[in-house]
Amino acid sequence: MTNSNLYETNFYKNNDIIEVRQIFKGNSSAHKFYVKTNDDKEFLLKFSLPSKISKIKSMAKYMKILTKANIPMPHFIEYEICKNGEICSIETWCSGKAILSLIKKTNENEAYKLGVQAGIVLRQIHNVSIRATTELAYERAMKRRKTRVNRYKMLEDNSDPLLNSLIHYFENYNYDNLRERMGDRCICHLDFHSGNILYCKQSGIKIIDWTLVGRGNPFEDLVYATYDALRQGGNYEFFAAGQLDGYLHHMELDSMELNKFRSFFSFYFARKILGRTKQSIRRKQSAKISNRIAKNYKMFNWLNKQCGLESFDFSNEVLEKIKNS
Repeated sequence: MTNSNLYETNFYKNNDIIEVRQIFKGNSSAHKFYVKTNDDKEFLLKFSLPSKISKIKSMAKYMKILTKANIPMPHFIEYEICKNGEICSIETWCSGKAILSLIKKTNENEAYKLGVQAGIVLRQIHNVSIRATTELAYERAMKRRKTRVNRYKMLEDNSDPLLNSLIHYFENYNYDNLRERMGDRCICHLDFHSGNILYCKQSGIKIIDWTLVGRGNPFEDLVYATYDALRQGGNYEFFAAGQLDGYLHHMELDSMELNKFRSFFSFYFARKILGRTKQSIRRKQSAKISNRIAKNYKMFNWLNKQCGLESFDFSNEVLEKIKNS
């Protein structure tokens, strides 16, 4: 995309623009620009393909709901359609340093505190509840479970003892207990990771990049956030622990409810690991598969320990593989 599209927007024509800077960070296909007006207001303009119009309308709806609930995030202003059909969406600009790079420079205690703040904000997002039909959500979860397991079994290399241990756990999980949580649908970020979390000393944590926002299961968000943090290594383990503690801090759960929550979270984390490992096998990255499997199991047992659950009962062969990874 050329800057000419930006200059032709009504937003650019109707405001006294003093600074424009293209943003190249992120994996999105949208072209992004930082824009500053003469009255020191800052905005983010994103230019997306015409086919994204439905998603942008959905994003606008959810972002407006969340900003009304005082979630620390950019405000969605409007969108307009350019002459070439591209969609220009306009948000307020969020300043701050990305947690992804910040944690590398902090100590364990500071990393944990940042994690607590991120966990609290994620819980605030999920408290904006949208109820869905429990049976429909449960049936969807069962269909996804069956699809994932069958895809794994069809892979050429499906004999790894670690993965088969996980498959056994996944297939034999008590899904009747899961059914009661399937009505807890809410607004989810769906891309909640350290690259989309900013920190500013004046305003604290802010969450950016709401491209994928939609209705979902809160465990999906929490698992993705935890998985992303743990795979970074180092102080991110303390950040991940803080996220869990922050998320649970304002949830008034008795011991039975807390144990159920931990069990559900463990299940979703296992599903995440299975999906990521399957990708490596499908891409035939054989040199990385064993290391990834072992690393994922270390993360899973870290999670179970953090949640007060028992670790996997691995065979000696499996334990040796983890130990030597």
